[in-house]
Amino acid sequence: MDLTLTWFDLNENKNDLENVLTFIDQLSPNFRQIFDNKTSNFINQFIEKDNNYGITNELFHGAFNEANKELEEDLIRFRRDLKLDSILGGETAGREAADTLLQIGFTKQSLKLKAAVLNKLWLKVISQVNSLGIAIIDFANNPIVKLVRRFLAYLNSIINSLLKLIPGLEALKEFKEIIESYLAIADED
Repeated sequence: MDLTLTWFDLNENKNDLENVLTFIDQLSPNFRQIFDNKTSNFINQFIEKDNNYGITNELFHGAFNEANKELEEDLIRFRRDLKLDSILGGETAGREAADTLLQIGFTKQSLKLKAAVLNKLWLKVISQVNSLGIAIIDFANNPIVKLVRRFLAYLNSIINSLLKLIPGLEALKEFKEIIESYLAIADED
């Protein structure tokens, strides 16, 4: 698995809701980059420091898969409601979703700005990885950890906003917070 260059791609041929849903669809595979053994040494660092607590690679991935399943189920319900509304000739669900995006600042130029900032922060992580000539996100490297923490903080603000649209994002947010909590604890060691 290679590190992707962007997390929030916008397609000019899609409306704001479609772009946001595509971002949410890609959130789990993109998020996996932060802890997957092919792109990161996060789990190895996590296990190495806390080996006496039964934390394993399988446990970590299992918890992520549970969070991801919750999100997927919520996305299926959301899309079903949009489709059902459309089939029945109404536009209530679509209008409500568009109103929610407007209220949380995920339309037009605001959406473009949020996507650009998130992508810029991620590219800083990748640039740091590349400048060190390593093939993974190295969580033993403080400059990389600092950049990942900034990225996760901004990702958190996006997820918090999108919870109003897709509540199932809460499970993935909680998982992200496990990683952030570990990084805070690692700073104390």
